[in-house]
Order: sequence, then structure tokens, then C-alpha cells
Amino acid sequence: MRKLISYPAEPPLAQKLHAWLAVNQIDARCKQAGEQWEIWVLDEDQLPEAHEFAATFNNNPDDAQFDTVLNEANKIEEEKDKLQRARKKESHKLERQQQRHLTTSSKSLTRSIIILCSVLFGASLVFQTSDGNFIHESLGVVSTNSMTESYNERIRLRQGLDGGSFGEAQKDVDKILDSSYNSLRLEDIKRFQLWRMVTPIFLHQSGASLSSFLHIFFNMYWLFALGLGMERHFGTGNFALLILFTGVISILLPAISPAGGIFGLTALKGAPVVGFSGVIYGIIGFGWIKMKMLPHLGTIIPPFVLIFMMIWLGIGLVSPEGGFFGAISHLAHAAGLLAGVAFGYVHTQLGH
Repeated sequence: MRKLISYPAEPPLAQKLHAWLAVNQIDARCKQAGEQWEIWVLDEDQLPEAHEFAATFNNNPDDAQFDTVLNEANKIEEEKDKLQRARKKESHKLERQQQRHLTTSSKSLTRSIIILCSVLFGASLVFQTSDGNFIHESLGVVSTNSMTESYNERIRLRQGLDGGSFGEAQKDVDKILDSSYNSLRLEDIKRFQLWRMVTPIFLHQSGASLSSFLHIFFNMYWLFALGLGMERHFGTGNFALLILFTGVISILLPAISPAGGIFGLTALKGAPVVGFSGVIYGIIGFGWIKMKMLPHLGTIIPPFVLIFMMIWLGIGLVSPEGGFFGAISHLAHAAGLLAGVAFGYVHTQLGH
């Protein structure tokens, strides 16, 4: 801050020059020092320009161009005060949100989902029998009985077309049955059991095997590592919508896709799926697009996590059928990732 000029016992001149500087976007202060009124320029880089405006003013302070500067300067100050109040209000709002998140973090949606998935996994171990799994039958995309009944009904329809003979009509039905076999997976949803579009994300591989425990462990680890920060940053409501949207897409797309795969990739085969990994990829896709569109938000998804998960997905997509990678629904991962990106894009375009 540098002193520009002083006026002995001339407050009107000092105030008018101060207003003239403000109108010309020179940040200055006018203050009384004894019997003198001083003008100080806050930014030293603006000092030469301020001297020019002061010289113009002092040459003819009564010039008509200076008659309205006080009113204009008052308007500028009012706008600054309004902006400052808005910033303080936003700052207090953020502080309250952070405080609320800190006080309610133990009751977060993320923790609730981890508990729910763990309870359902434990229950699936208890209710696992040679005839099936009660938990998966009740909450999966479709129950085994429903698929069997529906398929048998279509077989009876085929046989009834021409008394069971293998005519041309029956061959046509065979083609329809073969091409639409995946639709059998949605039979229970068609019967208004709509929860089956969402509940499979809370289930995990059944059976007391190492792969089952690894399945739920890694899904819950990534949910804890990424979900808590995401929920606190964007709010529980937005986080719940993200989970719902990406969950439905990652469950339904594999259910309606052909068993032979998409784009010639057997890794993108259709199948009934369970697990939270599609949503995990949705969270990653959402965070990635947010960082791209709103860089000021900083790091939402750590780079090493993003790189690792993309490499994991890429290896899965090009891996041959069968083995460890054959037991994973890479289509669900890809669907969740794209759904998360789409959700984040729309969310940002709506001004969030």
C-alpha cells in the first residue's frame, strides 16, 4: 500500500478523488490523518495509473465528468458489500455442512450399505442349501424357479404349434427362444417385482469359498475408501441417486445382453450378476468427470486408484473366457463406469 496524495482540510476533494479512482477500478482508501485527508493505493502496481487519474482530477476537480462519481462509487461499494455478504453466507453454509457431516458420519449411507451387504452375505451363507440360496432367490434379478417355469411354458408353446412335429413353424419358435433366452432373466421383474432391479447390488457371490470372501471384501473396501468422501462432498441425496442409477444400469444391461457377448467380446457376455462392483466403477466414473468439468474441486478420485481400476477393467475385457476373469462380469463394470460418467455430466450441467 502506497500513499498517493493528501489534501489539507479538504475532505470533499479527497472523497471525490477516491470515488473517481473506484469508478476506474483502482482499489484505494481514503482516511483522515490529523487535519489532512490522504488517499492510499492498495496495489502498488496500480500506483502509476492512479497518479494519472489524480493529475486529471486535480487539473479541474469541478469538471462535469466528476459530478456523478460519488453515486457510481457508492453503487460499486454496495455491490462489493453484497458480494462479501454472499461469500460469508456461503462460507457459513459450508461450515455448517462440514459440521453436520462430522456429527453424522457414523450414520452415513456408505456405512449403512457396508453393514447391509455384510448382513446379506452372512445370511446367504446360512441359507445356502443344495437346492439353492434363499437370499439370492428372493433378491436376485430372477429366481431359478421362475426361469425354469417360463422356459418350460415356451417349450410347451412350441410343441403345441403343430402337435409336436418339427415343422417350419416350430423351427421359427426355436430361433425366437434361442435369441430371447436372456429375457427369461427378467421374468420376475416383469411380474412387478421391481426391487430385483436394485437389490442384486447388495448381494455377493454365495458360498463359503475364498472367492466369495474376496468378492465382498474388495467391494466393501473400495466403497469405504471412495464412498465416504464422495458422500460428504456431494451430499447423501446425490450419492444415493448415483448408487441407484449406476446400480440399475450395471444389473439390467448384463441381464438383457446376449450370452455370446457384445462387439465380439466374450468378456461382455450377458448373465445375471450380483455385487457392488458395478456401482464402484460408477463412483469412479462420476468422480472422474467431475474432476474434468470442475477442476477447482481438486482430487476426488486419486490418480493411482483411477489407473489401477482402468487397468483391471482393460485386462478383464481382453482376457480369454474362463478361469478367474471369466467369473467376473466385466460388462457390469463397464456399464457402471459409463453410467457414472453420464450421471456426473448431467449433474454438472444442471449446475451442481
